[in-house]
Amino acid sequence: MKRIILNIGEVAVSREPVLLETILGSCVAVCLWDGERGIGGLNHYLLPSEQTGTQKSTIYGGTSIDTLVEQIVHLGADIGALQAWIFGGGAVIDALDGVFNIGDGNILIARERLRIYGIPIVGEHVRDTSGIRVALRTATGEITVRPLGKDSQAIAVKGGAAAYQQVQPCKTCIVCGSCIKPMNRRKGTLKR
Repeated sequence: MKRIILNIGEVAVSREPVLLETILGSCVAVCLWDGERGIGGLNHYLLPSEQTGTQKSTIYGGTSIDTLVEQIVHLGADIGALQAWIFGGGAVIDALDGVFNIGDGNILIARERLRIYGIPIVGEHVRDTSGIRVALRTATGEITVRPLGKDSQAIAVKGGAAAYQQVQPCKTCIVCGSCIKPMNRRKGTLKR
């Protein structure tokens, strides 16, 4: 199977069976998948939106998501059949948490743009405290997330019922509850 690794500002869509991968910290990736047609896509953006006077670019969330939707529909996906997952938006540098958190803005723009398109968000793995590797298999819609670090284990997001049985998800994160630690830190209840 062909493997495509996305860097910041890149967008990839395919109706052929490929593995789309990216690594995220505060950046965000949106996975789109049309299960009826077996068409999938992934993007990777750095910042939520362009500032006044800046050129449109797919390093910005709004432009990147618009480009992803346009490309996947152009390939033959039905916008009404698309499902979305949001990944990343992590607070990977503790010193900046609560002061300068690009991740939160990146997550917000993803949710807003997908709402405008009417594409349901069926899952998220956001606000992790370490980097993550996200992989989408376009043929099946299977998505895996691997936290980066010495004790990392892959988490099946879609396509593996065992993953849902192993961990009790919170209301925000359907996968592993990784949002609990950052949420507790913001509330001041986490001991360091």
